[in-house]
Amino acid sequence: MQTGIASLSAAPTLGELLPVLLGGSELTRSEAAQLVNAMLSSDAPDAQIAAVLALLVNKGESSDELAGFADALYQHALPISIPGEVLDTAGTGASPAKTFNVSSAASFVIAAAGCAIAKHGGRAATSRSGSADVLTALGVRIDCEPETAIRCLRELGICFLFAPKYHPALARVAPIRKALGIRTTFNLVGPMVNPCGAKYRLLGVADEARMNDVAGALAQLGVARAWVLRGNDGLDEITTACSSRVLDVHDGRTCELSVSPTDFGISMRPTDTARAGSVDENAATVRAVLSGARHDVARDLVVLNAAAALHVRTGDGLRECAERAQKAIDDGAAFKKLEALITMSHSTEGAAR
Repeated sequence: MQTGIASLSAAPTLGELLPVLLGGSELTRSEAAQLVNAMLSSDAPDAQIAAVLALLVNKGESSDELAGFADALYQHALPISIPGEVLDTAGTGASPAKTFNVSSAASFVIAAAGCAIAKHGGRAATSRSGSADVLTALGVRIDCEPETAIRCLRELGICFLFAPKYHPALARVAPIRKALGIRTTFNLVGPMVNPCGAKYRLLGVADEARMNDVAGALAQLGVARAWVLRGNDGLDEITTACSSRVLDVHDGRTCELSVSPTDFGISMRPTDTARAGSVDENAATVRAVLSGARHDVARDLVVLNAAAALHVRTGDGLRECAERAQKAIDDGAAFKKLEALITMSHSTEGAAR
């Protein structure tokens, strides 16, 4: 594909790249990485960064471009010595169907069911409560040092990797993204760039039109397996209200699936009572589900999404994974994981003993 970038310098400036985007050309993976590096430069004018972000959204990012963005962000990321054979669950946000923070609750169930999870996330960008917000409200220290996160994963099977800590270069564009007030490429790429390069992913995408590109980018990034998913009610999770569309990325190939709550042995029902507005309401719902106090649709959503993640990691059947998730809640193991993470995340003891 002719883009015009080939004639530019080895490390083009944003001013050199901007006319290429204005012409409507798509970038190759390496060109997209160059674009990110140019945006993150301290010399890049804010107005040019804003223009690039708006042009990309208007054009629609390709899978090559998303993969290139991820490549560049990995180059700038703070490294952490966690093996990639772990799970991560995340979402791009902006779902019109608002529920409590399902993926954060599910992460404790996943760990209690025996699969290690290095959950990567930040504060809310398109909702009232992001994963970092709800975990903070629950008492978890979200910005603990890498050595503490490593210890949490090793001893508890779960840790939280706070995006701003591991992707400090993104501070350069954060105020520009906020001022734009629209979804940008970083909303799609952020959930892809787990600092430890997690090989197993459950990634919710609220915008159905972007699912194929996100799945294609994950395939290029070399994940072992991922489910890129969206409830057909607009939820960026596996939903209880209807079927959910899934793009199953496995060893570089993608196939499309449709899954229903009944495939997990769970009844179909609306998600209305699983809504939570404030951060404190989110935290209260997560705590109630994990403690076994709720036996309603909020619990079902957590079980569904934990089971989907367990299936992605193990290949076991959906019903079997759902039973494991339910057991992890019923026997108190999931709630104990939360309590243990709260304690250990505040520990000053390093990874080495």
